Amino acid sequence: MQDNFTAPANKYPWLEKVEIASVVGSIGGAIASFMLNQAAVAAIPLSVTVALNLTNRRILLDHLKQHNLATIAQVLQEQVKTQSNLERLSEELETFEQQTEKKHGEAQAGIKLLDEHLQLTNNNLQQARENNDRSLAQLQQQDANIQNQLQTQLETLNQQLEQLQQQTNMLVQEQNNRLMNEQAKIARTVDALRDIETCTQSLRINPISANAFFNRGLSYQRLGDREAAVGDFTEAIRVNPQYAEAFQSRGLAHADLGDKKAAVRDLREAARLFFESGEIDKYQIARDLGKKFHDLDSPSEAEALTEVAYESSMAGSFEDIALESLFS
Repeated sequence: MQDNFTAPANKYPWLEKVEIASVVGSIGGAIASFMLNQAAVAAIPLSVTVALNLTNRRILLDHLKQHNLATIAQVLQEQVKTQSNLERLSEELETFEQQTEKKHGEAQAGIKLLDEHLQLTNNNLQQARENNDRSLAQLQQQDANIQNQLQTQLETLNQQLEQLQQQTNMLVQEQNNRLMNEQAKIARTVDALRDIETCTQSLRINPISANAFFNRGLSYQRLGDREAAVGDFTEAIRVNPQYAEAFQSRGLAHADLGDKKAAVRDLREAARLFFESGEIDKYQIARDLGKKFHDLDSPSEAEALTEVAYESSMAGSFEDIALESLFS
């Protein structure tokens, strides 16, 4: 609206210039008339100025009229839009009221359905409560019966617990025995390793000590290293071909390795040497072992006999050779 109101000055720029010129002319005419004493000279520019002012005012009035008409048209257009929006809002309000009424009806129906469902639920709860009361009475009776049964079972469990405690004590005792056996086995292993080291040091000092080879072979035999035992028994026999104990121990080691022929040969040789030295008890042991190994066909029987003979030899005089003799 501001732009439309200032439009005459932009549309008629010459009019403003002419109006300024007329004002300047009127002032000049007034000065001239004063100086020349002629009023007609001053009236001409004043007339022109008045005419221009009238023209400018008319143009301004026309433009103001057009501007007012445009403003009125714009206001009317805004009123049309407002009326259209009001009608649209009225339609939406009517639709919303219809939907609200529909939702209200659905809500009323839902509330009625919920009331019916609630009534049915209350009835079911009342029936369930009565059933629960009856079930509770039955459960109380069953609980009393169970208490009696549990008391009986508890007494039985106490008896079984006593038996289990006795069995546990027996198992603990057996476990302790096995542990003691394992500890004894470990101790024997440590002793055997210590004896092996002692014999090895002895052999460094005296490489031809038959007793050192023999005792180290016994230690290897205690550790289960039969091949090393056979090697040391062989060295003892090489140093001392009359070493009957070395032949017998090597025979047992051969039998443990599954070489029955070599075992029988060594045991017979040990029996001969024991007999020649007058050790009749050892002779009989070596001779009986040789016969039994010769007659055995099953490897498992030979292994069992070897274990028994080995344990007997370990508990006999073969292991009683003093370590001080290793350095002799």
